[in-house]
Amino acid sequence: MKYQSLFRAFVIAGLFLFIKMDLQAQIRRKPITPDLTSGAVPQQNNNNPSTANNNEAPASLPPIVIKQENEQKEVIIKKAEKGNFTVEGLLQLSFGEAPIMIKFPEIKARYFAGQQLAYRGVIGFDIGSQTFDVTDNKQIASYTISEQNIRAGGGVELHLKSNKRLSPYYGGEAQIILNTYKISSTNTDDLETYSLGAGYQKDSSLSGVYLGGLAGLDYYLNSDFFIGFELGVGITSYSTTTIGERKTMRGVTVSESNVVNGRGNRIDLRYSPGIRFGFKF
Repeated sequence: MKYQSLFRAFVIAGLFLFIKMDLQAQIRRKPITPDLTSGAVPQQNNNNPSTANNNEAPASLPPIVIKQENEQKEVIIKKAEKGNFTVEGLLQLSFGEAPIMIKFPEIKARYFAGQQLAYRGVIGFDIGSQTFDVTDNKQIASYTISEQNIRAGGGVELHLKSNKRLSPYYGGEAQIILNTYKISSTNTDDLETYSLGAGYQKDSSLSGVYLGGLAGLDYYLNSDFFIGFELGVGITSYSTTTIGERKTMRGVTVSESNVVNGRGNRIDLRYSPGIRFGFKF
């Protein structure tokens, strides 16, 4: 038992001495500051008495400068190119009950044979009827107008090189036009003077061919949607037919005309009555 007690005391004393030496070594050790500059050697503790009293201050490390570049992510816009199709309608602004509305008075589609060459096709139709009253010396005459406009055609566009969002173009197109027009009224037989019990009715039609030039601009909101504006000028060669004209008085036919034909040419100025709104796919 005596030897076991001496052995335990010897082990405890050895552990205590080891811990004490380790603490002293850690206290005396001078931390080394890493040099972040290229090619520099970390300075170490020098116990040489010849240099211990050197009055020169140690060289300071250069400051670390962190540069942050303000990178702006560029928006990539892919305009129509070879193989793409576009379809578009018309975005109109009004001051009525529907201030913003998208209408399709005509449907226009384009096929791009290249970034600067596109073929277009157009089909349009307007069918409408309206009734209104006109007062003449506090007397009321009623009018009803019905109209149907159909047009279809095609053309070619040449797109100019521009920045990443704009795509200006010019070209030409041809269209076939067919319009019908009908008007009828009560309490007037000449559409001007009030006449109680009178009536007037007229049916007519117009057909023709339009040929003209055009210029427009597409602005791409992103790679899929664009808005734009277009205008054109051309000549319409047409023929008119008055199918019938009849005046009545209290249900009795007063006069009735036969079919009347006419021909003519006119210059038409066309423009987008709103903002063209299209989709590319």
